[in-house]
Amino acid sequence: MKKSFNAYIAGWCTILGLFNVITFVTPGLIGNENKYDLLFWVSYALITLVFVGQLVCAYFAFQADSLQKTFYNLSLIKSSVAALIAMLVVGGLCMVVTVIPNWAGIVACSIVLAISVVSVIKATVAIEAVSEIDQKVKAKTFFVKSLTVDAEELVNKAESGALRITAQKVYEAFRYSDPMSTPEMAGLEEKISDTFAEFAATIDAKDAEGAEIISEPLLALIDERNAKCKIDKK
Repeated sequence: MKKSFNAYIAGWCTILGLFNVITFVTPGLIGNENKYDLLFWVSYALITLVFVGQLVCAYFAFQADSLQKTFYNLSLIKSSVAALIAMLVVGGLCMVVTVIPNWAGIVACSIVLAISVVSVIKATVAIEAVSEIDQKVKAKTFFVKSLTVDAEELVNKAESGALRITAQKVYEAFRYSDPMSTPEMAGLEEKISDTFAEFAATIDAKDAEGAEIISEPLLALIDERNAKCKIDKK
């Protein structure tokens, strides 16, 4: 992400530099009016402030600790870029149209700034809400996903045909189980974990008969959990 942000900074500096070149290289007199009045400097300051704010938003967006969080943070970048464009348009007009009263231009720029801040805050709150939901979903699906990975490892460990077939049955049962857990299933899932540990021990011991015996109550517990998942969704 650091390389991506460095590239982003390069683009940001280019646009900011272009803005300043256009601002100060163009003639200082528009008609008979000096463009460097109070409204010009207020507009310039607010545009620069939004430029800095946009970079700060991008910085936090690229600090995400996962690709999924970075994807969520794209909305923050979009909101800050939209705010910058709006300020460039309104502020730019205030800088070049000298007939605009100072108070009117300052009010217009202030309104755009306020709307921009609110839009960025809304995007930030939305990102946090979605991320929190995502974390909750991950926590609720961890049980089945974790045991599915463990069951797949047991399939790879199993050498004999009978042992491997039994391990495959258990793996398939976990693989196609409902991934969502609820607090009400804690007791049942604890039984599944304990039974699976016994089953894993038989695989490690290469005990095909023992694995077949333990797999029956384990598969029954998995089926029971799936049945309760269906009931909870109704």
